[in-house]
Amino acid sequence: MAMLVFIVDGCMRTSSHLVVISHESVCGVTLLAVPPSVNSLSVLTLMVGFGKSRNDVHFIAEYVNGSFEMSGTALSNWALGKEDDLVANSKLLGMGVGCSEDVKNCLKNKTIDQMFKAVTRTVGYKGEDVVLLKFSPRIDGDFFPAHPDVLIKNAKRKPVSVIGVGEKEDSFFSSEFFFSISVLHGLAPYMHSIAIPKKEWPNFNRQKFIETIEKRVVLKPDFGNSSSFVRDQIVDFYGKGAKNDDDYLFYLNQYNMLMSDLHFAVGATRTILKKVEEGWPVYAYSFEHYNKKVFETLPEQLRGSTHANEYPYMFNIFIFGKYDIDSDPQEVAVKNLFRNSLISFVKNGRPQPGADIDWPSVAATDSAKDIKFIRFLPQPSIGKGFHHESYDFWMNLKKKVPFDLVEFRKTSVRDE
Repeated sequence: MAMLVFIVDGCMRTSSHLVVISHESVCGVTLLAVPPSVNSLSVLTLMVGFGKSRNDVHFIAEYVNGSFEMSGTALSNWALGKEDDLVANSKLLGMGVGCSEDVKNCLKNKTIDQMFKAVTRTVGYKGEDVVLLKFSPRIDGDFFPAHPDVLIKNAKRKPVSVIGVGEKEDSFFSSEFFFSISVLHGLAPYMHSIAIPKKEWPNFNRQKFIETIEKRVVLKPDFGNSSSFVRDQIVDFYGKGAKNDDDYLFYLNQYNMLMSDLHFAVGATRTILKKVEEGWPVYAYSFEHYNKKVFETLPEQLRGSTHANEYPYMFNIFIFGKYDIDSDPQEVAVKNLFRNSLISFVKNGRPQPGADIDWPSVAATDSAKDIKFIRFLPQPSIGKGFHHESYDFWMNLKKKVPFDLVEFRKTSVRDE
């Protein structure tokens, strides 16, 4: 198990400090010294892991010939980080371990236990709102030399990029159910506070949906006087289609989709469109299969492929409970499709699943409506329109308000 922690002091002239903490192999905190040559690279490839789940922040360096970007891209909001929060949390952590000055050199002498104890005392482990991570990458002009948009534009084009997300990524984070059935149950309280406790599900009506958006998503310091407008826009978009105001399964599902869009789907869509715009060959996918036995106690409306749901089909790692893949023809079909795609990606530079289906690359377009993608199901199909409705909603909303929730940064719109 390893974590990558980015610590900054808020000074643009001081680089972010990347701390690698590993429970398995490292007895202290290792501060990576980035060689001078990195500054000349277009992008750098990184992996951020927490326990057995994995979030990928992909920067493409000269060492990398392609990328398979699963459930997280460099344009996801948690990968870009929220500047004010990151600076404040880093200062608190530094003071917590006695490193208020010369933070970089001071941290080299701290142990893992000292770091974790300081986090507990000062910052805390878990995100309390839409900002999932207490510590995240920061565009500092050094380790990350520029915004990913710029890096994608200036980098040497790679032969292939594969980008995809699960159908309901944030079920892993926004539903207490998944921690009650997974090996991660003990870690749930330390990861986030956005989950709706299962005992509160029957009361999660329209009003609770609105209140949760106000508390967890539309934060007053970000939006100021625009907060009510943003809240109403989100409620109107995600609240369409309920049977009535007490349709709690609908509102739970929509809360999940809202968080999934903000944390994964819209960022992935942005990355696809940006890379295609700059001439990168891109293949898009949606992982939509899930094991019905594992999810059988969950109301049908809330079921769907969540974060880390690909692991059984890739590595025989079972996050949500073990099941026999090889005795079920549908499970075998999905395993073969996904593994064949990975193998083809590595061997041939083109992800092809077999099973008499051709996975097309994304054609040049500036519209998410035009993105063709493969649906990973026992009977796979090619879809068109990759999360286009939510993508268009968030791209249009940020033009009207002072803060962009997709990138966690201020816009040019003034708060009146």
